[in-house]
Order: sequence, then C-alpha cells, then structure tokens
Amino acid sequence: MGDFEWAPDSRSIYFLAGVKGNIPLYRIDIQSKKIQQIIEAETIDDFSISPDGKTIAISRRSVGEPRDLWRLDSNGKNLKRITFFNKSIEEEVDIRPAEQMWIPSPTGKKIHTFVV
Repeated sequence: MGDFEWAPDSRSIYFLAGVKGNIPLYRIDIQSKKIQQIIEAETIDDFSISPDGKTIAISRRSVGEPRDLWRLDSNGKNLKRITFFNKSIEEEVDIRPAEQMWIPSPTGKKIHTFVV
C-alpha cells in the first residue's frame, strides 16, 4: 500500500496500491470494510481529495505517457487532463506504450513482463 488519505466525511480512506505493474486508486469504507477500486489509470503517483469530497486530483503516468495532472469525480468518472507540462515532448518524441504479457515459467508460475 502506498499513500492514503481520509475522505472529508471520515467514512472512508482512499489509498494507492500496486497491482500487476500498475498503481490504481482505491477506497475502503470504514464501516463495511469493503474495498472499491476507484480508477486504474496506469501509475498514479499521488492524489488529493477536494475539501467537499466530490473531486480527486491525481498525478498519473504510464510508459507511453509522461506524468501530468488529471481530475476525476470521487466515483472514478469523468477523468480529465488538467495540465500539459509534457505536451511538447509528446509531440516531438514517438513514445510507445508498453505491452503487458504473462509468460509461463519452468515452475508453472506466470511471470508478469512489459515489452517496450
């Protein structure tokens, strides 16, 4: 588990956790202990919840997309990019996304790999 933050109403906690090469954003309801994935947006490095709890700002990136800031509703809907710090690099460089693969090992376990 990575960073975490209490929701403004103190009824849930938002947190980041690494899963299969990505870092999605989750929320756990304190009373029911139910964990819900809010958004899987490749790698989320940081997040902040608005004081009213309706909006979340995230810093996200992926192999094929440099880091920028995005906003979304607290239910994971309406993801919108709000900064374009790396736009000039994205326009100049042919950045390719990574392809995820699961390769069987000699022991029968699968190995998670990324092909760039």
